[in-house]
Amino acid sequence: MHAVEVARAFGIAKVIVPNHSGVFSALGCVSAEMSYAQQRTVRMAVGEWDVGRLKTVRDSLSTRLSAPLLAAGYVPESISIEEVAAVRYRGQSYAIEISRPSFDEPHQLGRAFSEQHMKLYGFIADDPWELVAIRQRASVPRASKAFHPTISEFGRVTPIRTGGCTFDLNISTETARHSRSGLRVGQLLAGPVIVEDEWSTVVVPTGATLVADEGGNLHIETGAR
Repeated sequence: MHAVEVARAFGIAKVIVPNHSGVFSALGCVSAEMSYAQQRTVRMAVGEWDVGRLKTVRDSLSTRLSAPLLAAGYVPESISIEEVAAVRYRGQSYAIEISRPSFDEPHQLGRAFSEQHMKLYGFIADDPWELVAIRQRASVPRASKAFHPTISEFGRVTPIRTGGCTFDLNISTETARHSRSGLRVGQLLAGPVIVEDEWSTVVVPTGATLVADEGGNLHIETGAR
């Protein structure tokens, strides 16, 4: 309701009102990728490498993280497990994260750590390194949700009603009210205009113009200089 006037106050020439803007949070929850992540401290020196212990830790993590996804109805084949190794030189207070590490080949992990350390800090030390922790993330593919715009490319734009609106103190202006679903792609509407949908009211005051695109987004030229 106040977007255009706020934009004008700051000299902003264009405002975009996205499709479904009134329910972004709900749409985010519906379409977001479901995932669970956890980190497990290991502290294993390169000279004390224990593949069996690492496998136990990794299997335990993946089982725990996959459980809520399986309970939600996802099949095991759809669950993806991503791993990150936190590695540091012995005695360092910080660790470097290595994506897609090779836990069965410690020397390969060591090379990846050295390359990343050189990239970040510009040097490589001869000190022995250690695996500090393992982090896993279990996820399933993002739900494919198609939120089709309700804007048409054909037909005439007809107000649902017209009535007086007060934009300035004690001055009533005859203003057309449009349903957002009744707008047409590319057709220009000059303010004062009010556009309504199921969740929001968009106010286009005098001096501003509005155009809807094919995605259902509203482009408002505020008239600000």
